[in-house]
Formats: sequence, C-alpha cells, structure tokens
Amino acid sequence: MMVQATYNSELGIAGLTDTQSGISVYTLLQNPGRKQPSVNAYLAARYSRSGDSIEKILSEVQTNQVDAAERLGKIFSGYGHASVAGMAHLFCCVENVPAVTAMRFFYLCPTQDGQERSSRYQNFSQGKWANRFPVSLPTKLRVKFSALIKTQLQMYTNLITPTQEQLQRTFSISSEDTKDLSALKSRAFDTVRMLLPMGILTNFGAVQSAREWSRYIGVMGGSSDPHEKIVGDLLRALLTGTRELEELGYVPEAAELIRHSQPSSVIEDSTNKLVAAAEQLVKNPQINKLKLPNLAVGYTHARMALFEHVAMLAQPGIRLDYSAVQELESFGKFLHLVHSQHTPMGPIAQHGAIQLRGFTDLGSLKDLNRHRSLERFIPFLDNCGSAEKELANGFMHCAYLQALPSVRTQLLDIYNACLTTYYKDIYAWAKEASDYLTKAELYSLVRYLLPHAHRSEYAMYGSVDDLIYTIRTRIRPGGHINYRMLVHSWLKALSDTHSWWHPLYQALEKPDPTNKAQFTDRS
Repeated sequence: MMVQATYNSELGIAGLTDTQSGISVYTLLQNPGRKQPSVNAYLAARYSRSGDSIEKILSEVQTNQVDAAERLGKIFSGYGHASVAGMAHLFCCVENVPAVTAMRFFYLCPTQDGQERSSRYQNFSQGKWANRFPVSLPTKLRVKFSALIKTQLQMYTNLITPTQEQLQRTFSISSEDTKDLSALKSRAFDTVRMLLPMGILTNFGAVQSAREWSRYIGVMGGSSDPHEKIVGDLLRALLTGTRELEELGYVPEAAELIRHSQPSSVIEDSTNKLVAAAEQLVKNPQINKLKLPNLAVGYTHARMALFEHVAMLAQPGIRLDYSAVQELESFGKFLHLVHSQHTPMGPIAQHGAIQLRGFTDLGSLKDLNRHRSLERFIPFLDNCGSAEKELANGFMHCAYLQALPSVRTQLLDIYNACLTTYYKDIYAWAKEASDYLTKAELYSLVRYLLPHAHRSEYAMYGSVDDLIYTIRTRIRPGGHINYRMLVHSWLKALSDTHSWWHPLYQALEKPDPTNKAQFTDRS
C-alpha cells in the first residue's frame, strides 16, 4: 500500500491516502498539537477519583503542564481502559469508499454521530466505483465488472430527465415555481436512485470515541473485504501517527487510547461456523422451516434472536423452529471462548424488545440504517452472506413508478427491463467469477454490483419509545417515499397486533405517493 500523508495546521486537519485505491481518511483536530480529546479523557478520569471540582483539576493540569496522554498510559492498569477511551471523542472522515462500506460503518457503529454524502448531490455521469479485486480474479472479469457498473450508471443518467419530466407533468409542477421544482428534482433523484449500484464511491464522516474507533479499526482490519482492510489500516495509522505525519507537524489526539485495534477476523470466523451449521439444519427435512411473510411483528425471546439471525443468513425468508434453535445452542460454549469484551459478535447478536422483520429495498435500509434508535440485523451487511442467496431476493421499484398510472405507463417497463437485464448480467458474471473466488470474495463483489432497488431482508428492533420516535420522524413528508411507506406499514402491523398502537395509527397521515402536497413537501 502506497500512502500519501497531508497535514494542514491552519485548518487542523490531517489525512492519509492510499494512492492505489484512492481511499482517504482524515481527522479534524479539536485543538491542534494539544491532544484535546486525551486531555478531556484524563480530566474525566481524574474527576472520578477526586473530591475537587473540575475547574480546580483543570487549573492544576494547566499550571503543572501535565502531559495528559502520558498520564493516561499510567492509569490504565487501575482504571478500565474502555471507559477512559470512551471519553475521548475523535472526528474522522473516510472518502472514496463503496456505498456498502459506508453503510456497514453505520451498521457496525450504532452509537456514532455521523453523516454520509447524499446521492442527491452527486454527479454519477462521471462516477467512480469499487476498484480492488482479489489477485485470483482474471483481468477479463475485472473489465466485465467495471463494464456492468458503467452501463448501469449510464442508464441512471439517461433516465433522470425523462423521469423528472414525467413526474412534472403528472403533478402539474409549474416551471415558474422554484420551491416545487426543487422538490421535483429531489423526487426524480429518489426514483432513479434505485438503479445505482452499491459499489459507487461515497464519503462519510463521524464523531465517536477512541474506544469505538479502535473496535471498528480491528473489525475492518480483519474483514474479508479488500476495501475495508485498507480503511482499517489507514485509520489505525492516522490515529496513532506515522513518521511522515510527524514530520509534517501532526500530533495524534489520542494515540494512547487506540488499543485492541489489531486486525480481528473473529466475528466473521464464528459467524461462518454458525451459518454452516444452520445450512445443514435447513437441508434437514425433519426440521420445520416457517415461511416469512413480507412483514411480521414479533416480541423477542433472548435465546431465539441470535439463532434467528443465523437462519436468515442460511436461508432468506424463513424461520427455524424451536428444535433447530436447540441444536444451534450447542455452539454456546464455542462462542463464549472466542468472543470477549474486545471481540463482540456485533449486530448478529443484538436485538430489542419488539421485532419488525421483512423485506424492503436497499435504499430504504440505507436510510433507516443510520437511525441510532433501532437495533437491527441486516443479512446483506454481514460479510458471511451468500451471493447466490442474496441475488435470489430480486428487486423493487420506487413507489412513484407503480402508484401513478401515467408514470407507470411511460416508465415502469423501461425500469423493469433495465433491472431485469442487469440482474441477468450479474448472475452470469457471478457464475463465471465463482471459479476464481472464495465465497466471501464473490459475495463482496456481488454486493457492489447490486442496485439500491435490491430487495433485502431485515430485522429491526426497538422498545415502544424507540419505535414511536422512528415512526413519527420517518412517516412525515420530506423523506423518500419508499421508507415512509415502509415505516407506515410497520405502524399498521403493530396496530393490527395490539390495539395500544391504534390511536397513533389513526393520528398520523398515511404516506401517499399520489398526493401532490406530500410530493412537494420538503419539510
């Protein structure tokens, strides 16, 4: 990996770029040269073991010119490292990574505060896409991979104008109304976005603790995805410092707190073992396999959740019966041996009180995935998935294409033909590439090819409070029509399950893709 270092002391920003992949990572410094996050963590650690006010402690630190970072290293043995590292917050940005990589960041780091660059504000006519391939993949298949994405991006570009013009005619949007024209442009992008492959490059940035950055770096370093490995290596080097950055004057803000960040494949290894066992159970004719409806509401049993997630990876759209769960529980001993506070299992082992499980498009999952209020398991985002099984899920359309007769007549067949042909081409490419790639390598590359329209399974979890927050904020006008309708279907299913939800269901306006007022509402 050839790395270029940059540091701007006036702006307070340091960065590293892998010149081969183009992936860059940056950190924005709170107080360049002063290690402010380390100072904050040290002050908080001292605060917990002192009878003095924080003002007096800070005064002593500044008067005595205490090196907070150095002192932190000495108190680790007597004070939990994780709780200290949790008090040092760092702002990092990652650029030129596949959309899947960005989506997985928000999936793996649910407590972050961050944003991804919106697809509404990018010009994909000159778009770039995932460009790292396993050495075993022949050049001809690399060329075919890029050609598939390039063709799909061209279709995206070609359909923007006719989609916008048809929506303008359908909703009678005046060319003189700048407010409605702005909404029209956004809704057209929402519709055409469904064609965009998940391998297009994007940027994201977030603030989170040194503790969480350490964990994320370790998971990335041990990932089977080549782009994620680069992200992990670059972030570790950036946050702990390199000779090149030091020569430029950069001082890492919390280098001593980036610990337990060594590459770890424990999560993927243990999940693969569980999935292999579940696949054998799925094949067993004596085991009941319950077909999942398009949306199901459930109340979670702690013993069942982990193994239900494993079954989702083994066979999309089913539930294993209790006898199968008992079989999988024999893995408990193994899991407790390989997982610790430094190597948690991740989203596959997380759940909440109320479960909403079903299928939706990746675009909606991408938007909902950034919600910190919900715990979730999304098989698509687990590196242990299967390309063949994921491809079999098919695709969905933006609701405007199906709900509006004039739009349906003029455009639906075009979108259908585009996506149907694209999926056939992905299938053909994957079949040929499977002769040269491992299961994990093939899955990573197929994920990059799949469009935002791809139909994928999910399990979302929340308490009553969590769900009320998500429902109220996601149903209201302004957002993408697909996820608004999805969340409304959650509320409808909850209301049908328990009358407690019925007043909320009656009170909130139903998302309607044919309603002009909702269409033009950007609130």
